[in-house]
Amino acid sequence: MELEAIRTEQLGHLGIVSATIKQLGLIKEIDALLPVSHKKGAKVTMGERVAAMILNGLGFLNDRLYMHSQFFENKPLSRLFRDGVEGEHFNDDALGDCLDAIYEYGASKLFSNVAFKIACEQKLLDKFSRIDTTSLSVYGDYEEQDTTGEESSIIDREDSTEGKEFNITYGYSKQKRMDLKQVILSLTVNGPSNLPLWVEGLSGNASDKKSIKASIEKIEKFKKQLKEAPNFIYVADSALYSKELLNSPDIRWITRVPETIREAKELCQKDYDESQWQKLNDKYKVINLESNYGKVQQRWQLVYSSNGYNREIATLEKKIEKEKANLTKVIKKLGKELYQCEADATKVITKLEKTQKYHKLVGNYIAESKHVGQGRPKAVAEKEIVGYRVEGQIIVNEEEIKKAKNTCGRFIITTNELDKTELPDDKLLLEYKNQRKVEKGFRFIKNNEFMLSSVYLKKASRIEALLMIMSFCLLVYNVGQYKIQKALEANKDTILNQVKKPTDKPTLRWIFRLIDKISVVIYSIEGNTKMVVSNLCETSKKIIRYFGVEAMTIYEVV
Repeated sequence: MELEAIRTEQLGHLGIVSATIKQLGLIKEIDALLPVSHKKGAKVTMGERVAAMILNGLGFLNDRLYMHSQFFENKPLSRLFRDGVEGEHFNDDALGDCLDAIYEYGASKLFSNVAFKIACEQKLLDKFSRIDTTSLSVYGDYEEQDTTGEESSIIDREDSTEGKEFNITYGYSKQKRMDLKQVILSLTVNGPSNLPLWVEGLSGNASDKKSIKASIEKIEKFKKQLKEAPNFIYVADSALYSKELLNSPDIRWITRVPETIREAKELCQKDYDESQWQKLNDKYKVINLESNYGKVQQRWQLVYSSNGYNREIATLEKKIEKEKANLTKVIKKLGKELYQCEADATKVITKLEKTQKYHKLVGNYIAESKHVGQGRPKAVAEKEIVGYRVEGQIIVNEEEIKKAKNTCGRFIITTNELDKTELPDDKLLLEYKNQRKVEKGFRFIKNNEFMLSSVYLKKASRIEALLMIMSFCLLVYNVGQYKIQKALEANKDTILNQVKKPTDKPTLRWIFRLIDKISVVIYSIEGNTKMVVSNLCETSKKIIRYFGVEAMTIYEVV
């Protein structure tokens, strides 16, 4: 018996990604919205093309991702998709056409139709939706569609669910890349899996305040067509707290009150008796207040964080010391100057004091004189004052320092949900702190540094569509991570983490690493082709079983 042609295909963690895609019915949902004409020779559906880009997008193990069609050349596509699917079916034209179709349908509308349906079917929705924006720098060349005469790329959109403009241009970069054009990504996540529900590409110079409010209005409009969606409470940072928001009584929200608001600043600086504070845990205590700011009845919660206090008090003390050191140098320099009169010297001291936050100045003015007349003066000779020198005494501004110390570790969160049975006081801070869940979504997208081939940058419209692909990657990743963590918890089981300690909360990235060596070996014996999955161990088998029948079938695990 002679062993003939042999080759190896890389399966690794892609089987987990594929199984999650199949469990969510993602291909079917996209195909229902973006049908493809097989009469034109299409070998794969639009849903399969989206799934292929998700597999490529989640094919990472290193931080940097190079997304291109060649990714599929050595993958077991019959297992990941179905029999008959080949790598060449996902060529640049096929994937580019898919991005064009997403844009033409309406990128945000497509994503949210699919995401909401998945969330409802999988019972992954709750009443808290967390929303934020971030900037994404655009690398590479793309076709300019500039209709303004300015250096930008603008595409008009007729879809009523989205804005009229998507402008790739310069703006305030949260990535600190002011040298690059950018777009703004508005992301809303919901539920225990942090499932992204609404994703929107916005112009690179879009305002956070206006963008967040506009996204919420679009979500509410979109949500009216759904029967199972709950009445959301939107959670966002202080950019949400605006006049426009306060004048929207139908929107429920939790947000942070900006420190620039006078009432908030005064509350943070105030002295309180310890009895006024309600201790939540070892790290946090709160004072619950009522407010009618902006003529809108709302609940304010003054929060004290011990960790925040320790961090901010150290920073404050450094600022005070630095101010004193700089002030000492300036006074020493001023002492060398000669002023014509005491009033001029006083003006200098007064002006300098106004620039100080934590110190006051007391000026001592020393008259400088010289003898009148010529020749060697007698001991009792008359002297003439020719000017004044300054000696400044630095005094600590105890009142201002006390106010500053009081603010350390303090901030105010607010909600217009007045029903405490719907949102208890002790849950308000927790739900606000869960805002970091949407920030994790941004880090996921940014950390992967989606490096794209020219096909994805050919048109500005494709960049907008690509944001949806990146968001589908996030959806699949977050749901997959949630499922493995819930399965481990339900079975009281654990997996060893990176430092060999048992955990029931592994990241999906770590799961990917644990099973990444799995491959499919294809060989022939006397003309009969056979396949075998190799590099399976007991840990990888356990992981695969927790991902369900679809994963077990792909990896041939029983």
